[in-house]
Amino acid sequence: MNLYKIESCGTDTKGNSLFDITINSDCEIFCGHFPGQPVLPGVCSIEIIRESLSIITGTQVHLCKISQCKFTGMVNPLQDSLLNSVISLRDSNSEGEREVVAEILCKGRSILKMKGSIIVEAKPKKLNYIVLIPTYNNASTLLEVIISVKEICDHIVVVNDGSTDSTEDILSSAGVTDLKGLTVLTHKKNLGKGAALKSGFSFAETKGFDYVVTIDSDGQHFAQDINILTEAVLNEPDTLWIGSRELGCENMPGKNTFANKFSNFWFRIETGVSLHDTQSGFRIYPLKKMGRIKGITGRYEFEFEVLVRAVWNNVNVGNIPVRVYYPPKEERISHFKPLLDFTRISLLNTLLVFIALLWWWPISFIRWFSRENLKSFFKRHITESQESNGKIAKSVGLGLFFGISPLWGYQMITAVAAAHLLKLNKVIVLVSSNISIPPMIPLILYCSFVTGAIILKEPINFVPSALDLASISESLIQYLTGSIVFATLAGLSGGLLSYLLLKLFRNRRKV
Repeated sequence: MNLYKIESCGTDTKGNSLFDITINSDCEIFCGHFPGQPVLPGVCSIEIIRESLSIITGTQVHLCKISQCKFTGMVNPLQDSLLNSVISLRDSNSEGEREVVAEILCKGRSILKMKGSIIVEAKPKKLNYIVLIPTYNNASTLLEVIISVKEICDHIVVVNDGSTDSTEDILSSAGVTDLKGLTVLTHKKNLGKGAALKSGFSFAETKGFDYVVTIDSDGQHFAQDINILTEAVLNEPDTLWIGSRELGCENMPGKNTFANKFSNFWFRIETGVSLHDTQSGFRIYPLKKMGRIKGITGRYEFEFEVLVRAVWNNVNVGNIPVRVYYPPKEERISHFKPLLDFTRISLLNTLLVFIALLWWWPISFIRWFSRENLKSFFKRHITESQESNGKIAKSVGLGLFFGISPLWGYQMITAVAAAHLLKLNKVIVLVSSNISIPPMIPLILYCSFVTGAIILKEPINFVPSALDLASISESLIQYLTGSIVFATLAGLSGGLLSYLLLKLFRNRRKV
């Protein structure tokens, strides 16, 4: 029910905002206020002031305090349907509040004077993003995806990755070319999904967009769910969100479920982050946070690589549930080549695991050494742990042994596996095995060679005397012998020292 209409009339010489208010005299609410004497209710007058303030600020406001409110006259809407208001608004000393002085007049006669303060709602943030649609031979669903996305976002870039079907005709048709804010990039030949995404990312970066939403052109995802991703980013900026699909849903191929679980497993090994879905192409990328997105791969496996690289560059990643539609098998179009693509993924994971073990995990371990983390670790796993001193000491010793042993690249994995078999504290074993961090590697290598030289009773062959098989073999045998013995001695010594310290300080704390 429209009780009144408010129109802005600009400002006066003092900077006060002026408004005209037209009362809808036909509203029965006025007739029933006082029998035989219709009047404008006081609460209605205050609401007029609040709505006028919303017009001034351009957003919703709330009256948080009314310090003075004086009704100085009455208005009969049947006789006087045109009112005026004068409103002064200025900043307050209180954070978030603004002071207001308002007056409503009827034919120059004051009927309400009010003083108080308001809180102005923060204007909703508008996300600066573009939707990227990579496509290859998905002519049957492409147009529908573009139109549905256009209803959500004004800015779209489609990358035609060398399609050989009618994709080019669809993208050059009048219905598509007339869409404002739509850009089409074309690869003359198929370069792979990774290459298509890279082209789209470069375009978005040059155009100054902060975020890129990627959605496949096969119609699996619902364009309306773009709002789910953008809302998630507004709540947690600079996070790479992946739309998480429900595994095992209707018509979802069994190989997809296996591939996703396989991918999730390796992602956790390579980053330490656990995700429900690492293969969904429905994502939102924080371009400013990630910087220039690069990758050594250019096809299907690129999306997994960029996800790992994001974590390695301290970008938060997360899953958020979205809907997914899988058409019946006879209608489904897939460009996944099981043998070739699985080989590429396996090679990529081998490389990423190698980098993670030699670089990412040691670096993460060093970064972990903050005062809060150390205090929490000792409290949880040592001072307040329910495990015995002996078990904790064995865990330390086992971690030191595997950290020094010549299993470069597999030290932490084998250490955790051994801890599981021996039923020791895996966290303590993992932390202790990180003794082989880069700054310690030269010292570990030197001590291993020295130990090997003492046992074999020969000079230290840190550098082979000649580049022949015999010299290299002598140096390698010395290192392997020394590293195994040195790792054993370090493990025993570290375990014994840990036991004595625990026995001394932990028991005192308990007493």
